[in-house]
Amino acid sequence: TPCTRAHAATPSAPLPPPMAKSRGQPKLLSASDGGKMNAAERKRLSRYSRGDGNSSKGVTKPGLKRSIKRGEAKIGAAERKAAQAEVLQPSEAGFLEAEGPLERTCRVRQSQLAAMVDEQTAAKAYEVQLPDLGPYRVAFTANGRRLLLGGRKGHVAVARW
Repeated sequence: TPCTRAHAATPSAPLPPPMAKSRGQPKLLSASDGGKMNAAERKRLSRYSRGDGNSSKGVTKPGLKRSIKRGEAKIGAAERKAAQAEVLQPSEAGFLEAEGPLERTCRVRQSQLAAMVDEQTAAKAYEVQLPDLGPYRVAFTANGRRLLLGGRKGHVAVARW
């Protein structure tokens, strides 16, 4: 027939079996290494549980049964992904606290802060030298994406990163 594949007509090495689509379940930390979940991971997963699922037991229609099973699998995967993503969330926001009643936090220099924080945060420190139109005031948006610089002599700058 004209629709035959080229490899079917030539006697060559046998073809490898078709690759099955990988639909791996997202796993929690220790479970992804092949081990069992520890108590902390089970507790974290239970916080995202959506309750008892629907059972396809007793459903006679094959399409509905497949749909129920597929939906429950998606809900289980969403629970596991949410539990994994919790690890990435910051535990608490940082702040600057004065040690005594006379210490002013506005007097702390960026170089002093860089010495007190971890290496990754210290690497993000930057220096801006604008001697002509200063002194400057600085404001950040809540998410830290935008920076506003305002000089006493009228210079205004907005930076986004």
